Amino acid sequence: MLSACQSSPDEGSELPDGYVRATLPATESGIEYAHLDTPEMLPVGPSGIFSVKDGYAVADNVRGSIVILNDDFKVTREVNVKNAAQGILSVASDGEDLVALDGYALTPKLLRIGPNGDIKSKDITLNSTAGPTGLVKDDVGMILEYGGGETLYRIDDLGASLGLEPIDHYVWNGIAYSVDKPTETYFHERTVRIGSHAGVVRVPNHLGSVQLIGSDGDGGVYALVEDVTLAHTISVEQSVWHFSSTGEALSVSKVPLRERLTYVTQGVALDEAGEPVALVPQRGDLQFWSLTTVNASAITARKPSKLPGEVVNDLGTTAQGLVTYNGSCLTSAQIASNANEYKNVSQPMTSNNVNNNGSCTSRTKPSYLTVGVNSPVSYDWGGWDTPSAFQSAMNAGGKAGNVNTAATLTCSYGADCSGFVTRVWGWSDFKRSTTTLDDAVNSTPVYGPGFLTGEIYNLAGSHTAIYNSTTPSGPNIWEAAGEPYGRVVYRTASWSYVSGYSTYHGVTHCW
Repeated sequence: MLSACQSSPDEGSELPDGYVRATLPATESGIEYAHLDTPEMLPVGPSGIFSVKDGYAVADNVRGSIVILNDDFKVTREVNVKNAAQGILSVASDGEDLVALDGYALTPKLLRIGPNGDIKSKDITLNSTAGPTGLVKDDVGMILEYGGGETLYRIDDLGASLGLEPIDHYVWNGIAYSVDKPTETYFHERTVRIGSHAGVVRVPNHLGSVQLIGSDGDGGVYALVEDVTLAHTISVEQSVWHFSSTGEALSVSKVPLRERLTYVTQGVALDEAGEPVALVPQRGDLQFWSLTTVNASAITARKPSKLPGEVVNDLGTTAQGLVTYNGSCLTSAQIASNANEYKNVSQPMTSNNVNNNGSCTSRTKPSYLTVGVNSPVSYDWGGWDTPSAFQSAMNAGGKAGNVNTAATLTCSYGADCSGFVTRVWGWSDFKRSTTTLDDAVNSTPVYGPGFLTGEIYNLAGSHTAIYNSTTPSGPNIWEAAGEPYGRVVYRTASWSYVSGYSTYHGVTHCW
């Protein structure tokens, strides 16, 4: 049974389903979920599955651990990173060590975990509006990915500092692999480079991310591909493409997005034989699926859809104070400015702001908070404070945020996802919810593929986010996100993250 948070992203897919290869009961894995049945909250589960030495790693950000499985998907050990990381996005092996990417922290960092569980961390100080999304080991060493692999940095982990060198390819088994950069915003195909050879990924709708996930050991390569239908309701068909060493598309297999209980950031890893395996979280267990392959013509032979030829321009907005709706519509630039007002807040906080200190006892503080300067506005379930009201409350000794979804608190301050959108759209009369943001009073449906900055992705009863622009790997969004973020963020999301969400244009928003 699908939970209320789930969509049906692959309904109508012509690709065959895979099959359950192994099942790991929750009682054996220890992996936990959060907010499965909480209204106005995006459920949280394991962030991904990663190929590591002697098996797999599964990141459990609810408990703050990395669970290590053998090749038969049985638990062999567990690494506690609760006090060292806010949320693990990716894990890789480097010799006997594990290297983990803490991508949810205000300053992302790498953790190097020794065989005995000792942890050393280094901050990633790269100046980027969107944080790192992945971590990969190739023949040369460790690679940090941004934008789902659109931008790569070679990691120099020597000495006290962390060096990052821009590169344009991976190296596996002595062969260079890369994906050509797109020249337009919306497109059907991209080229995969395999040494001196080339292969083509072509889909009937908008080609979202094309992320190389590893070599097959014979010179070929696997790519995780997203075919995105940009309509009123976003629909994503995610698949794994297998290319030979000469660039021939050998096969395509569907990833079971619809079967997952919660969103998984990195849901496919390669097994010991170099074959893809997908992580599918369920309420009582974790499932590991093998994928059924078909000829690539199952996708390439489909009739292509029409895509817009326009390029989305970067608005380059600046802070100007929160703009409210007074009968005159807000431009896209004003809505973007409102969103940045939340993201750009920098607020000194005392222990009284961060910790409960005997008051506000039912509050659970967002985990990113520390005594000192914090940015941006905190996530507060049920909240819709303006940035200035949040800062005033902090200066008066109020509590920053609350991620406990038991009740809306009057002793904590910040904004939740729908409260954030309410304010950014310019409303000041009352807080909207994800189930009212999409009604005719507050918005009108948008039927893609073109979208305007300031429109929203909305999944009624669960979550909402504000669209800014489009990248090859997915949309740039602002959102007030619960844990592991616990704050307002601006980031590049994957297309599968918003699969099943519907798009709306606010009635306060100029056309």
